[in-house]
Amino acid sequence: MRRNKIIRSAVLCSAAVLIAAVFLVLIGCGPSKGQAASVNPYQRAYPMPHQYWQKNDEFYVFASGGQQGGLYVYTIPTMKLLAEIPVFEPGARWGWDTTNPVVRKLLTNPWTGEVVTRGDTHHPSISRTNGVYDGRWIFINDKMYARVARIDLTTFRTKQIIWIPNVKGGMHGAHISPNSDLIVANIELEQYPDKKIIDYLGVDVDLIKGPYVSTVSGIDVDKDGNMKNAWQIWGPWQYDMVRIGWGAMDGWFVNTAYNTERSVNVVGMFQRPEDYIFFWNIESIKKAIEDKKYITTEQAPDVPVIAWRDVEVYAVPCPLNPHGVDVSPTGRYAVVGGKATTIVRTFDF
Repeated sequence: MRRNKIIRSAVLCSAAVLIAAVFLVLIGCGPSKGQAASVNPYQRAYPMPHQYWQKNDEFYVFASGGQQGGLYVYTIPTMKLLAEIPVFEPGARWGWDTTNPVVRKLLTNPWTGEVVTRGDTHHPSISRTNGVYDGRWIFINDKMYARVARIDLTTFRTKQIIWIPNVKGGMHGAHISPNSDLIVANIELEQYPDKKIIDYLGVDVDLIKGPYVSTVSGIDVDKDGNMKNAWQIWGPWQYDMVRIGWGAMDGWFVNTAYNTERSVNVVGMFQRPEDYIFFWNIESIKKAIEDKKYITTEQAPDVPVIAWRDVEVYAVPCPLNPHGVDVSPTGRYAVVGGKATTIVRTFDF
């Protein structure tokens, strides 16, 4: 009970006190380990005594802030709110403001010139080496606009924001590969893209009545973490969550699609007892590019736009409205949870 009161009181602390506490932790102020903490109550972090979290907390939690536009950082087991990391929205108290030309450029849409100062962060993905978290970067997508950010975990600051071309709506999920060299980003919202893309796909699309199409986008990541748009696969469905495989599933990614009815209203999305998850072969995407089975657009002349029919992809029936997906440690199984059902199903890759 006492601990709960302490944590609640921390949440109610003034912003000034909280910022001061986080600042002290990040720059290592105060006594080092082995020294006695100062008796001055204003020289300690909240809610625990100074450096308590350093001695007792083993893990960080990076939690997406949703329409807060950034990330929250907690420690475990004390659940200390260590910091906020501003990403898609300005945070003047953290020195993250559009008066800074670097921040302003990151938040500027490269095609319209609009400075976008709002966002909806979802599903952070931490960098890895050989499948093991390496603590270098964390990537997170915006559900409001089609963009992905990279945060440097040595500074807790956003270093790059990449915007996805040919897309008018936001994305739902993005995931980093086991060696942090590829991000796959799912565009959940229905799209009415460039007419050139619609004609190339050859599927029914109507601006007013629907149905619509959507895309899975690939983003290359170099050894320094710099992101570059690599390719797009367009198809008739909207995609939800995604995981890039490892182990038995190495060279593939799997994503979910909860509206394979291609409905433009919620009722219509429940017409089938099953939807699908999709397994995509990454090497077949590269081959399609090598074989020139793609087009490009005026907006992104260096990004291949590939039709789903020109890559190796398998649609697997799944209970109604699949949402979250993860891959087992061995890579043999994909585990999928429902968006509108309480069913979790395991698929043998």
